[in-house]
Amino acid sequence: MVVDTIILTAVQFALMLLAVYIGALRALRVYFDPDKESIFLPFDEHPPEY
Repeated sequence: MVVDTIILTAVQFALMLLAVYIGALRALRVYFDPDKESIFLPFDEHPPEY
């Protein structure tokens, strides 16, 4: 019973780490795409106009 709980917790933790890793990769691809203008890029001279 204790071993089952430990295994289940380890699997859930691994899935959570995988989700965080995939989310970080997607965020980096969106915010640091050199072909798109972004307020997060350091070479933007002016803030975006709304």
